[in-house]
Amino acid sequence: MSIASTTNHAPPALSVRVDGAPAAGCVPSPPPGLSYRRLTQLARAIVPEWRGTPIYPVLTSEGAPIAFCPIGTWGYCGPHLDVTLHPWLQAGRRWRDRGIAFWLDDVAIIKAAREACGDHDDLHATISRQWVAAVACHEMAHAVVDNFAARLDDVTPAFETFARTVTAGWCLKALPELPASYFGHEAPFIRVLLHLLHRASIYLGYRVPPAMAFRSDAYGLSSIWSYSAAIDDEPARMAGLPFSTITSTPPPAAFAKLWADDMARHEKERHEEQ
Repeated sequence: MSIASTTNHAPPALSVRVDGAPAAGCVPSPPPGLSYRRLTQLARAIVPEWRGTPIYPVLTSEGAPIAFCPIGTWGYCGPHLDVTLHPWLQAGRRWRDRGIAFWLDDVAIIKAAREACGDHDDLHATISRQWVAAVACHEMAHAVVDNFAARLDDVTPAFETFARTVTAGWCLKALPELPASYFGHEAPFIRVLLHLLHRASIYLGYRVPPAMAFRSDAYGLSSIWSYSAAIDDEPARMAGLPFSTITSTPPPAAFAKLWADDMARHEKERHEEQ
């Protein structure tokens, strides 16, 4: 899959430090996680609609202000997150214009991967890259489904203040109140997420497992593996299409039935609780 070139190079203040070249004959293991530049490239490669839009992956490993990420989460995105972080992005010489921003707590993800892998450094590097990519796909799926790219307005001081106030207020809640456990993660979201995970796996050259991107139990839904089986080969058949085309067509019947069964179960449980 091709990718449009990008000028979003990491500025010196945010670049990864390299202490020296490896000794002759040694092949260094890739660092854990994914860099800002790699995540930007990934987003442009797997979402055709974003290739002319600035992309801003926001990483805790680069000192992003934690006040604008919900407590206890590994990822977050919102239609105004780029405006919220405008001063920080501008200070790091990354700001270009309104664009798609998504927050990743890569420090927490890499730590969790280390706890899972122990002292196996190569496995840790692999798992952490998969996990960061999976969480990034989850956040990008929100931006695709909610069409953030069509909601980009000019930045004004008043709008920037509004965005920062609203985002900070929402992020103070560790567990925001939601109308349903799956709110924001309905069938269209799951469908887009599975397409993004398929495209990311092809682009990165390694599997990005659905279970790393979507905790079905947390949303009270069937296993993401069940949804992956139900969607069948649709992500492969539509891998080169824009998401506007994909979402304008009905999903596979088995996928739609699985969602309907989940909703019927939720409705039954709701009646039993009353």
